[in-house]
Amino acid sequence: MPTTEKLPKSFSSQAKLYTWLLRASDSEIKRLKVLTLRLTDIDLTPLFEDTSSRPSAGEPRRNAWSLYQQDLAKLDRAMQALTGLTDLTIMPPEQRTALVRGMYLTALGIVAGRCKGLRCLTVRDEEGVREHVPGLKGLAKVVLEGKEVVVKKEVKSVVVKVEVDEDEC
Repeated sequence: MPTTEKLPKSFSSQAKLYTWLLRASDSEIKRLKVLTLRLTDIDLTPLFEDTSSRPSAGEPRRNAWSLYQQDLAKLDRAMQALTGLTDLTIMPPEQRTALVRGMYLTALGIVAGRCKGLRCLTVRDEEGVREHVPGLKGLAKVVLEGKEVVVKKEVKSVVVKVEVDEDEC
Protein backbone atom coordinates (compact mmCIF):
# COMPACT_ATOMS: atom_id res chain seq x y z
CA MET A 1 0.00 0.00 0.00
CA PRO A 2 1.53 3.34 -1.02
CA THR A 3 2.19 5.65 1.90
CA THR A 4 0.80 8.71 0.11
CA GLU A 5 -2.74 7.57 0.92
CA LYS A 6 -2.01 7.89 4.62
CA LEU A 7 -0.82 11.47 4.29
CA PRO A 8 -3.29 14.20 5.18
CA LYS A 9 -5.14 15.66 2.21
CA SER A 10 -5.88 19.35 1.86
CA PHE A 11 -8.30 20.88 -0.62
CA SER A 12 -8.60 24.60 -1.33
CA SER A 13 -12.28 24.23 -2.26
CA GLN A 14 -15.08 21.73 -2.08
CA ALA A 15 -15.00 21.54 -5.91
CA LYS A 16 -11.44 20.18 -5.71
CA LEU A 17 -12.57 17.61 -3.13
CA TYR A 18 -15.36 16.49 -5.49
CA THR A 19 -12.89 16.15 -8.37
CA TRP A 20 -10.53 14.07 -6.21
CA LEU A 21 -13.40 11.82 -5.13
CA LEU A 22 -14.31 11.18 -8.77
CA ARG A 23 -10.72 10.22 -9.65
CA ALA A 24 -9.69 8.34 -6.50
CA SER A 25 -10.19 4.62 -6.09
CA ASP A 26 -12.60 3.29 -3.49
CA SER A 27 -9.68 2.04 -1.40
CA GLU A 28 -7.98 5.47 -1.49
CA ILE A 29 -11.20 7.12 -0.36
CA LYS A 30 -11.67 4.64 2.48
CA ARG A 31 -8.07 5.10 3.66
CA LEU A 32 -8.32 8.88 3.90
CA LYS A 33 -8.15 9.70 7.61
CA VAL A 34 -7.10 13.37 7.86
CA LEU A 35 -8.62 16.09 5.70
CA THR A 36 -8.40 19.89 5.59
CA LEU A 37 -11.07 21.62 3.53
CA ARG A 38 -11.52 25.29 2.76
CA LEU A 39 -15.11 25.99 1.85
CA THR A 40 -15.50 28.48 -0.96
CA ASP A 41 -18.31 30.36 -2.60
CA ILE A 42 -19.85 28.55 -5.54
CA ASP A 43 -20.00 29.47 -9.21
CA LEU A 44 -23.17 31.50 -9.78
CA THR A 45 -22.69 31.94 -13.54
CA PRO A 46 -25.55 29.51 -14.35
CA LEU A 47 -27.89 32.25 -13.11
CA PHE A 48 -26.66 34.49 -15.92
CA GLU A 49 -26.80 31.97 -18.75
CA ASP A 50 -28.30 32.88 -22.10
CA THR A 51 -32.12 32.86 -21.95
CA SER A 52 -32.22 30.16 -24.63
CA SER A 53 -30.64 27.70 -22.18
CA ARG A 54 -33.02 28.56 -19.32
CA PRO A 55 -35.85 26.23 -18.36
CA SER A 56 -39.12 26.53 -20.25
CA ALA A 57 -42.04 28.49 -18.80
CA GLY A 58 -43.37 25.40 -16.99
CA GLU A 59 -40.12 24.75 -15.13
CA PRO A 60 -39.03 26.73 -12.07
CA ARG A 61 -36.35 29.32 -12.62
CA ARG A 62 -33.06 28.76 -10.83
CA ASN A 63 -32.20 31.06 -7.99
CA ALA A 64 -28.95 31.51 -6.10
CA TRP A 65 -29.95 29.38 -3.11
CA SER A 66 -30.89 26.46 -5.39
CA LEU A 67 -27.30 26.45 -6.69
CA TYR A 68 -26.00 26.45 -3.10
CA GLN A 69 -28.34 23.55 -2.32
CA GLN A 70 -26.94 21.58 -5.26
CA ASP A 71 -23.42 22.11 -3.95
CA LEU A 72 -24.48 21.15 -0.41
CA ALA A 73 -25.97 17.92 -1.81
CA LYS A 74 -22.57 17.16 -3.38
CA LEU A 75 -20.87 17.89 -0.05
CA ASP A 76 -23.31 15.54 1.69
CA ARG A 77 -22.44 12.74 -0.76
CA ALA A 78 -18.73 13.49 -0.31
CA MET A 79 -18.95 13.27 3.48
CA GLN A 80 -20.95 10.06 3.16
CA ALA A 81 -18.20 8.57 0.97
CA LEU A 82 -15.38 9.47 3.40
CA THR A 83 -16.11 6.64 5.82
CA GLY A 84 -12.56 6.39 7.20
CA LEU A 85 -12.25 10.07 8.09
CA THR A 86 -11.10 10.62 11.70
CA ASP A 87 -9.76 14.19 11.69
CA LEU A 88 -11.32 17.02 9.70
CA THR A 89 -10.40 20.69 9.58
CA ILE A 90 -12.89 23.10 8.02
CA MET A 91 -11.91 26.61 7.03
CA PRO A 92 -14.79 29.01 6.36
CA PRO A 93 -15.29 30.82 3.08
CA GLU A 94 -13.53 34.15 2.81
CA GLN A 95 -16.68 35.82 1.49
CA ARG A 96 -19.16 36.82 4.19
CA THR A 97 -22.48 37.28 2.37
CA ALA A 98 -25.71 35.94 3.88
CA LEU A 99 -25.94 33.16 1.28
CA VAL A 100 -22.33 32.07 1.79
CA ARG A 101 -22.81 32.09 5.57
CA GLY A 102 -25.96 29.98 5.16
CA MET A 103 -24.06 27.51 2.98
CA TYR A 104 -21.21 27.36 5.50
CA LEU A 105 -23.44 26.71 8.52
CA THR A 106 -25.41 24.11 6.57
CA ALA A 107 -22.14 22.44 5.54
CA LEU A 108 -21.08 22.22 9.19
CA GLY A 109 -24.44 20.62 9.96
CA ILE A 110 -23.84 18.08 7.19
CA VAL A 111 -20.43 17.24 8.64
CA ALA A 112 -21.92 16.85 12.12
CA GLY A 113 -24.63 14.55 10.78
CA ARG A 114 -22.55 12.44 8.40
CA CYS A 115 -19.20 12.18 10.17
CA LYS A 116 -20.15 10.62 13.50
CA GLY A 117 -16.86 8.66 13.52
CA LEU A 118 -14.72 11.81 13.63
CA ARG A 119 -12.18 11.82 16.41
CA CYS A 120 -11.74 15.57 16.01
CA LEU A 121 -13.37 18.35 14.01
CA THR A 122 -11.39 21.59 13.87
CA VAL A 123 -13.27 24.67 12.73
CA ARG A 124 -11.06 27.64 11.92
CA ASP A 125 -13.59 30.34 12.59
CA GLU A 126 -13.77 33.13 15.10
CA GLU A 127 -17.53 33.50 14.83
CA GLY A 128 -19.71 31.46 17.17
CA VAL A 129 -20.68 28.49 15.04
CA ARG A 130 -21.49 26.25 18.00
CA GLU A 131 -24.68 28.21 18.72
CA HIS A 132 -25.78 28.04 15.07
CA VAL A 133 -24.99 24.36 14.46
CA PRO A 134 -26.36 22.31 17.37
CA GLY A 135 -25.24 19.05 15.72
CA LEU A 136 -21.61 19.88 16.55
CA LYS A 137 -22.35 18.96 20.16
CA GLY A 138 -22.84 15.36 19.06
CA LEU A 139 -19.24 14.97 17.87
CA ALA A 140 -16.51 13.55 20.10
CA LYS A 141 -14.26 16.61 19.96
CA VAL A 142 -14.70 20.01 18.35
CA VAL A 143 -11.88 22.55 18.30
CA LEU A 144 -12.88 26.12 17.51
CA GLU A 145 -9.50 27.56 16.60
CA GLY A 146 -10.58 31.19 16.58
CA LYS A 147 -11.63 30.89 20.22
CA GLU A 148 -9.06 28.31 21.30
CA VAL A 149 -11.70 26.40 23.22
CA VAL A 150 -11.92 22.64 23.12
CA VAL A 151 -14.98 20.82 24.36
CA LYS A 152 -14.99 17.09 24.97
CA LYS A 153 -18.15 15.07 25.39
CA GLU A 154 -18.15 12.20 27.82
CA VAL A 155 -21.28 10.16 28.45
CA LYS A 156 -21.75 8.08 31.61
CA SER A 157 -25.13 6.34 31.77
CA VAL A 158 -27.59 9.15 31.24
CA VAL A 159 -25.35 11.88 32.65
CA VAL A 160 -23.51 14.04 30.14
CA LYS A 161 -20.37 15.78 31.37
CA VAL A 162 -18.82 18.60 29.38
CA GLU A 163 -15.29 19.68 30.19
CA VAL A 164 -12.85 22.17 28.76
CA ASP A 165 -9.61 20.60 27.58
CA GLU A 166 -6.46 22.30 26.33
CA ASP A 167 -5.45 19.36 24.08
CA GLU A 168 -5.51 19.86 20.35
CA CYS A 169 -6.13 17.25 17.67
